Amino acid sequence: MKNLLLLVILLSFTLSLKAGEGNHHVAVFGGVTMINVEEIEATTLKTKDVTKSYPTVGIDYIYNTGMFSNKLGIGLLAEAILKDKFNAYILGIPFSYKSMKSFKIFVVPSLEFLEETVELTAQDTLDGKEAGETEMKSKFLFRIGLAYDFHIGEMSVSPTVATDFVDGHQTYLLGIALGYSF
Repeated sequence: MKNLLLLVILLSFTLSLKAGEGNHHVAVFGGVTMINVEEIEATTLKTKDVTKSYPTVGIDYIYNTGMFSNKLGIGLLAEAILKDKFNAYILGIPFSYKSMKSFKIFVVPSLEFLEETVELTAQDTLDGKEAGETEMKSKFLFRIGLAYDFHIGEMSVSPTVATDFVDGHQTYLLGIALGYSF
C-alpha cells in the first residue's frame, strides 16, 4: 500500500512539473469584429455594402497535447460581440498548430448564439409578447485564423487575425490576446 501511495505521489509530482512547462495556456482577448451589411441610402433608396465594426471580448484555454513536438493544441473558447441592437456569443473548440515557436494557425468549429430583438406582429401582441423582448438563435460558425505569440516569461501577447464563416457570410476579427502559460 505504501508503494502504491508513493507511486501516486511521484506521478502527481511529475505531471505537475510537466504542466509548469507551459502545456496549459489561458488568454483574454480584446478586439473588433468587422461585418459587411447592406444599408439603404436615405437619399437614393439604393442599397450599398457597409462594413460595421463591433467591440469583441473573449477568453480561451488551450492544452498543448504534446503531439508533434508539442505543436498541437486543443481547448475551449468563449467570445462576445457587442452589437448595436443585439449581441452575439460564440462558444467553440479551438484546434491550434504552432508551425514555428511562436507562429500559430488555428481553426475553431463553433456555435454562434444571436440575441435579437423581436419585431412584434399583431399575432405576437395577442400571444402576450411585449415590445423589446429578445430571443436567442444559434448558428454554426467556422473560424480560421493566425496569431503570433510574443512571450515574456510565462506571459504572452498575441496579435490575432481571423475570418469567421457563418450562415453564408464572412466576418473578420482583429485583436490582441493577453495570455498566461502554466
